[in-house]
Amino acid sequence: MRVEMPRLKNFLHTHAAFIGVLALFASMLHFFPLKLLSPESYIYAAAIDGYYNLATTFQVFQNDVVLPDFGRYHPNHPLPHLIVGLLHDNYGFSSLALLRYMNAFGAFLTLFFVYSTLKRLFTKGHAAVLATAFIAFSFAFWQEALIGEVHLIAVGLLAAALYCWVLYSEQGSKYKRRYLFVAGLSFAVAVSFHLVVAFAALPILLAFFLINYIRKDWLNFFLVVLFITVVFSVVYVVVPIHLFDIRSVHEFISLVSIYTHLPVYYFSGAEWYRVLFSTFAHSFVNGYSSWGAALGFVCLGLLFWGYILFVKKKILLPIKIFVVGLPLIYFAINVLVNGRADGINGWLFCLPSFAIVIATLQERLNEIFELRFFILIFLAIVIIVNFSSGFFENSQIQDKEFIFSKDIPEFAREKQNTSLPPLMAYVANPSLGFVELSTIAEHQPQRSIDIILSWHKKEEGLKKLQSWMSSRKTFFILDDGFTDNIEKLLQSKGRSYTLLFDRKASVPETWVPSSIYFPRKLDKYAKRVRVWRVE
Repeated sequence: MRVEMPRLKNFLHTHAAFIGVLALFASMLHFFPLKLLSPESYIYAAAIDGYYNLATTFQVFQNDVVLPDFGRYHPNHPLPHLIVGLLHDNYGFSSLALLRYMNAFGAFLTLFFVYSTLKRLFTKGHAAVLATAFIAFSFAFWQEALIGEVHLIAVGLLAAALYCWVLYSEQGSKYKRRYLFVAGLSFAVAVSFHLVVAFAALPILLAFFLINYIRKDWLNFFLVVLFITVVFSVVYVVVPIHLFDIRSVHEFISLVSIYTHLPVYYFSGAEWYRVLFSTFAHSFVNGYSSWGAALGFVCLGLLFWGYILFVKKKILLPIKIFVVGLPLIYFAINVLVNGRADGINGWLFCLPSFAIVIATLQERLNEIFELRFFILIFLAIVIIVNFSSGFFENSQIQDKEFIFSKDIPEFAREKQNTSLPPLMAYVANPSLGFVELSTIAEHQPQRSIDIILSWHKKEEGLKKLQSWMSSRKTFFILDDGFTDNIEKLLQSKGRSYTLLFDRKASVPETWVPSSIYFPRKLDKYAKRVRVWRVE
C-alpha cells in the first residue's frame, strides 16, 4: 500500500485538470438533465417496448415494399436496440432510461479515449485537457449525452480505435501487433452500434496503401480487415436477412436505405451547402440565436485554422491521414449521396479528429503570450451560451407543464393485474406527443398502446384508425389536436364516445431538443392533448 499511494498521488496530480473536466461534465448532466427529450428518444423507446412499429415512420414513403418491424434490430444501428430490448425483457428496466444511461456512458467513454489520445500526442501544456473540455461541452455532444439516442457508444469505441491506431503507428512500439488487433476489435464493435462509423475505415485503408511500413505488415492488416468485414456482414446482412425473412435484393436495399426516402431531409444546390455548414456550426454552439450562430461559425474558422496548423505539424503520417481524412470523407460522402445536410448527430463521428485539431490550435496559441488563454476564455463563453440557451430552461421545467396525461384519471391510476381498455394514439407532432405515451406506458405497462403517426398522408392515418376501431368495442383515443377528423370519423361510424380531456398549452421552442437543425421561426409551439373514450 505504501508503494501504491505515491503512484495514485502522482496520477491524480498529472490528470487533475482532466478529472476536474469529467467532474464538471458529470455534475451538469446530473443537476441539469433534460426533462423533455428529442422525439427520437421516445420513438426508439416505444419501438423497443413494443407499442410502436418503428417501420410505420418510413413505410409511408415506400409503397412498393412492406418494411418489417425493426424496433428491436434497427438496420442502421442494431446493437443499441438489441441490448436495450434484452435488458428490458429480462430485467424490466425502462427502455428510455437504458438508452439515456447508454448514451451517458458513451459520452464518458469518448472523453476518456479522446483525452488519452491527446496526452499521447501533446505532452506539454494543457492542450489535451482543453481540447477534451471543448468536445465535452460542444452543443451536439452535450445534448446527445442527455437524451435517448444511439450514437455515443459508437463514437467512444471509434475514439478507442483511434487511440490504438496512434499506438500502432509508433513503429518502436513493443506491442504493435496487439494494438492493431485491439483497434480492429474496437472498430468492429463501434460499427455494430452505428453504421455511419463505417466511413472511418476509408482513411485507414488509404494509410495502408500510402505508407510503406504499414504495407509491410500486410498480413496482420489483412486479418484485421477480414475480421471487421465478417462482423459487418453478420450484423448488417446475415442477421437482418434471417431475422426479417428478406426474400430479395430490393427488400434488403429498401430496409437499409430507409432514411434516404424521407423527403424532409432533402435540400439542393447552394441551399444544401448552407444548411450543411449551419448544422456543422450548430454542433459546436447552439445556433438558434444570432449570438450562438455567430459563435458557431467562429468555431468553424478556428477549426479550419487548426487543420492548417495540423497539416504543417510534424506528426506520424498514419495519424495525419486519419485526422484530416475523417471529416473530408464524411463531407464527400454526404455530397455524393445528397446526405442529411441538417443531421446534427452525424458530425459526432468526426469528434476524435476535431479534438486533435483543437489541441494543435491550443498548442500554437500557447506560444503567443497574448493568446495563451484565448481557448480557455472562448471555451467558457461556449459553455455559458450552450447551457443558457440549450439546456437550462429545459432542465427547470415541471412535468405538469409539458406532460398532461398525469392529470387524466384513466391513465393516472395504476391498475396492476387488471386488463385495461386499449389506447390508440393519433400523433401529428412526435416532439410533444410521444412524451405522453412514454409516461402512460411507464405508469400502466399492462395497457395495450398502438400509435399512428398522422404528420404525413393524413388520409392513410384515418384509414388505419378506422380499421383499428372496427375490431374493438371499448377503447381510448389520444390525439394531439391537430385535426378535427377523429370526431367526424366516430360520428360517421355511429360510435358512442365521450371527450374526457382537452388541454392546450404553448411550449417555448427552447424546451424542445432536436437532432435535426432547422431555423426556428416560432417562439412557441402549440401543444394540445385530447382523450376520447369510445364505447
